[in-house]
Amino acid sequence: MLQVVISPITVVIGLAAGVSAWAQAGSHLDLATARFRDPGAGAGTRLYVFWRVAGGTLQAADSGAPRAGYRITLAVQDSVGNELERRSWAQIEPDGVASRTGAGWSEHAWLTLTSGRFRLTLTVTEPASGRTLAREETVESLAPEAPASDLVLARSSRDAGPGDTLDGAGQLRVGQVVLAGASWPELPRGRATLAYYAELYRAIGVSAETAVVSVQALDRAGRPRLHAPVRAIGLAAPAGVVRGVLNLARLPPGPYRLVLTARIGTDSVLRSAPFTIEDSGDPFDVATEARLDSLYGPLIYVMEQEERGVYSALPTEGKRDYLRRFWARRDPTPGTPKNEVRDSFYTNVGRTNRAFREGGAAQIPGWRTDRGRIYLKNGPPDEVLSRPQPGGTMPYEVWKYTRGKLRKYVFLDLTRFGNYMLIYTNDLGEISRPDWQRLLGREAWEDVVRF
Repeated sequence: MLQVVISPITVVIGLAAGVSAWAQAGSHLDLATARFRDPGAGAGTRLYVFWRVAGGTLQAADSGAPRAGYRITLAVQDSVGNELERRSWAQIEPDGVASRTGAGWSEHAWLTLTSGRFRLTLTVTEPASGRTLAREETVESLAPEAPASDLVLARSSRDAGPGDTLDGAGQLRVGQVVLAGASWPELPRGRATLAYYAELYRAIGVSAETAVVSVQALDRAGRPRLHAPVRAIGLAAPAGVVRGVLNLARLPPGPYRLVLTARIGTDSVLRSAPFTIEDSGDPFDVATEARLDSLYGPLIYVMEQEERGVYSALPTEGKRDYLRRFWARRDPTPGTPKNEVRDSFYTNVGRTNRAFREGGAAQIPGWRTDRGRIYLKNGPPDEVLSRPQPGGTMPYEVWKYTRGKLRKYVFLDLTRFGNYMLIYTNDLGEISRPDWQRLLGREAWEDVVRF
């Protein structure tokens, strides 16, 4: 007997989070499965079938339509090629993923299988062009003596509530647990939590009443990067449930595998599943408080009056949120992974720190110097007059901006150790020294006037 149930679940994944690992690999349609004992089918297997479609893969039939329609076909054959089941239904691409390469969405259905080996074929057909994407996978039902289900990962989990019989959008129910965003979790760096779920079964002839379970995350090279505490799980009927949530905030971006090992009596069972930590492009995600403070400091040159005097009293997470909101208000392309204004500003901070760091006991970072301040406020000057060894006077530089209103800034090294001070400017937002001409000397003053 084979039963097919189509679960009305759609979860949008990867939006505004950069191109995920599977999209980078060029896969437009992915397929995966997870097997559990079916409590209502004796020795049967409940097979969850997951698939996902990359954003930008489908085309709308009407060029002006915001979403594309498509048809899903799920077919099941036995080991000798006899078709046991074929179901087909129409779907509409979720909001927000059309023409967004790197975005995508995931769906699932579940099947009840008898014992044996089966071939699944999933086909996505685009009526607009007739284009077809297909994936196949061979699966084998769980043997009656199987000690464990497969491992399922998700972005979060919760207990099913009273009357909670239907899956919500993006949710998968397994037993009394609801998993959100199950299948291939792609988690944001610095804010990543990973839920996992598996079931342990007491095989015939096994007297052990508990299993000792360990969970660890392995990186691409197979090195352990995180361990969950070892614990004992009871094997009460119908299954011992292994579930938990891991905080992965300290893991760097990249592909990983979560590996679950259960020791039942003298035997060991191993299950694993992949997940990905994405680089969100957010420089504040994993920054320490000291790093957040260093990213905040240069903002005094570009912030509005109402944004001042708030940051220093905030806790670490509040500081993180402040910086995110500060740059979100200035994002020229909201809804995309990049913030060009933010990235350009911090690139310039790096340049000022390299070019204008001043020596001496204080070791002043470049952004806190007069030249660094003008650079961060106005960008690189259009013209520079540099007199590092002028002879009769102290070293000086003149910066001129010709974009828009003509602006001129004169910096003088009063110490002769490379510490340049702004002594004159026609910029009304800056302060000139009243004795700047005397400090320069007549020859240098005439040089400045001619420039």
